[in-house]
Amino acid sequence: MLRCDLYCDIFVERDAYLAYLLSMQTQVDELFSLRHFQMEFYEFIEALCRWAEKLSLMRTKDILSIDDRRQEPLHKKIDACLLLIYLRVGDAIK
Repeated sequence: MLRCDLYCDIFVERDAYLAYLLSMQTQVDELFSLRHFQMEFYEFIEALCRWAEKLSLMRTKDILSIDDRRQEPLHKKIDACLLLIYLRVGDAIK
């Protein structure tokens, strides 16, 4: 999240942490197992979807308010979020 520079006024570090916590399944034994520190792939995908929903990014030529963007379907938000992550991480790797 830091490398992609996705934090802004509507998506702060606390929101990313909450998305992580809500995406993780409840663990039976958090004292003696390290499972609660490791995400499964489906939990990671859920966290990405929660980030995309909160950010509500859109790939459009029109300027939309945050309320209008939040009404759009989730697949458009995921598409824009993944494109932005790809572009930002790609620039960081070069």
